[in-house]
Amino acid sequence: MAAPKNIKAAKAASPAKAAAPRSRAGANESAVRATLKRLEVSPTTDAVGRLAVTLAITLDEGAGMTIAAVSRELRAALSQLEARSGGSEDELDIFLAGLSPSMVNTED
Repeated sequence: MAAPKNIKAAKAASPAKAAAPRSRAGANESAVRATLKRLEVSPTTDAVGRLAVTLAITLDEGAGMTIAAVSRELRAALSQLEARSGGSEDELDIFLAGLSPSMVNTED
C-alpha cells in the first residue's frame, strides 16, 4: 500500500475508532462543570473552560501513568479561570478538595 499523500488520505486509509458514548459525567467532570457555571465560564465557547472539562473527563476515565500531569494541567486551567473571574485561591482549594481521590496526591 502506497503512503498517503495528505492527511485526509491518511485518515481515510486508517479505520477510525469510535469513542464509546459515556452514560453520565464522572465526579471530576461534574465538579469542573459546577465550577465553570459558578464562574460563568462556558465549556463550549471558552477554550480554557473546554480544556478543564476535557482534563476532568480524562481523569474520570483513568489517566493511567499520566494522572499527575493531567491533574497539574487541570489545576493550572482552573487557577487561570479563577484568577480571570476574580475568584480566590481559597475557593480553588475548596474546589480541589472536592475532587475525586485520583486528584488528591499529584506531587512528584
